[in-house]
Amino acid sequence: MCADSAGPPWQTRKSWQAANFSIRSLLERHPKQMQPLFQTALEIRQRLDVLDAIYDELCPQTCPFCPEPCCARADVWFDLRDLLFLHAGFLPVPLKNPRKPDHVPCWFLGSGGCRLPRKSRPWICTWYLCPAQKRRLQNRRPAAFIQLRTLTGEIGAYRKQLEKHFIRVAGAPSAACKRDGFREEKAGSRA
Repeated sequence: MCADSAGPPWQTRKSWQAANFSIRSLLERHPKQMQPLFQTALEIRQRLDVLDAIYDELCPQTCPFCPEPCCARADVWFDLRDLLFLHAGFLPVPLKNPRKPDHVPCWFLGSGGCRLPRKSRPWICTWYLCPAQKRRLQNRRPAAFIQLRTLTGEIGAYRKQLEKHFIRVAGAPSAACKRDGFREEKAGSRA
């Protein structure tokens, strides 16, 4: 799951499939150890449900009138935390990363907006609030603006937890290795 030094990870179909297979396999192989991931994904989903209501009202009031819609010009992709959330949250995983050639709109942009459900989009697509949206919320719905900022902060923290826990479990020696007499090498030790 290495990133190409020229851009985001998983740019090819093969690397995208391999990354998703690896994550899914580790979650299935270690269900008890991964339980905190499933709980964290649920916490994120609950917060995204609230954000959905805010964005479902906000986006139709701003996006159609934007001279440079972010979906048409932004260069976005799924990162590891996005994939962990999709898999641990039992959400549909898109068939490919939205990475595209320069100056081409996002692969998932349709005539009515994004074709992906909000929960299945890269986090940046939900986290980013353009200046027009920010102004509109601050001026017309200040409580919703505060709620949005609070929820995005909480989701950001939960996303870090997802990654940290996944790496801790995925990097730990398995019980089979321990049972078969393999031991984890300490830095600087000799076998």
